[in-house]
Amino acid sequence: MKWHQKEYSKWIENGSVVNFNITDLNISSYQITSLKTLSNLIALQELYCFSNKLTNLEGLGTLTNLR
Repeated sequence: MKWHQKEYSKWIENGSVVNFNITDLNISSYQITSLKTLSNLIALQELYCFSNKLTNLEGLGTLTNLR
């Protein structure tokens, strides 16, 4: 399952807990400051998060399927 900024935004705004089989997530250029909310996306293989306001990669430690 692929997600983009629109789906990610809805998820964050709703405060939803998501543990889908998301394998591809593009959240680039979205002014994101933290990746902590991604820690339950254990099927995630590809993450595109360039051009954001990230200062660390905290939250990705549990994502062992990332390439």
